[in-house]
Amino acid sequence: MAMTTGESRERTVLETKGAPLLEHGGRSNPYIDYESKDLLLSLQHPRSPGYDEMCFIIIGQVKELLFKGLHFELYNAQQQIRCDAIAEAMRILNRAKAFGQYITQSWDILGTIITEGFNQFRDYIGTASGQFSFMYRHVESFSATKTRGLRPTSPGVWSSMGLCNRMTSTRFTTLLSPLSNSRTIVHRMVAPGSRR
Repeated sequence: MAMTTGESRERTVLETKGAPLLEHGGRSNPYIDYESKDLLLSLQHPRSPGYDEMCFIIIGQVKELLFKGLHFELYNAQQQIRCDAIAEAMRILNRAKAFGQYITQSWDILGTIITEGFNQFRDYIGTASGQFSFMYRHVESFSATKTRGLRPTSPGVWSSMGLCNRMTSTRFTTLLSPLSNSRTIVHRMVAPGSRR
């Protein structure tokens, strides 16, 4: 995918008189290619004839991505704190808070699946459970109550556990409640033994 610059985008605006570029070579377009949208949208595979299963799968995948975003923000806030860049850490923590709120709100959609709808695909889930959420376990690594003995839920699954293992000494007592007070979180994210 070709990169652009401010100068190249200005030239394009002049050439097209500001009209959007709708024709692209190949079978895709830059928006799809940049975020691998085609791949993302190919990952939903309901196993039952149950209508609500697609909703269940999509929200499960969305939550996994949101937990990945939350983990990314918490990790980077921690790094900023260790570098004494508290103002930048606070900015990052505001985004982490928004991720946490969005994760909580995603339950509103799952709540529209009634018992009968869930039962139409329940048997197809087998022993799968939300407690096996890959990225939730990574976010959980920030919790002081969960750091000791944290194990990946599926050893054969791709993992960034090396990253998590470097963060397991972090003190972050809860996931969402301290996010409501970003100043409190700053003091809890510094590794034990540091001078803070």
